[in-house]
Amino acid sequence: SNFLHVGYWETLLQQLTTFMARARLKEFHQAMLRKKLDDLKKQVKKIIADFLLQHYYTVITVIII
Repeated sequence: SNFLHVGYWETLLQQLTTFMARARLKEFHQAMLRKKLDDLKKQVKKIIADFLLQHYYTVITVIII
């Protein structure tokens, strides 16, 4: 009887450990996805700014000439 109780608690502990590890991994993955999204947003803003700046100079050059 005592053996069964120990086995139950060992199994429960293993399941809890697994659950906690998965939760930490999910949190880490979410943080990495948020960072990647932020990096992509910065890249898009830079691309747009570079494009607009180049386009602006092209328009000014055409108007002056």
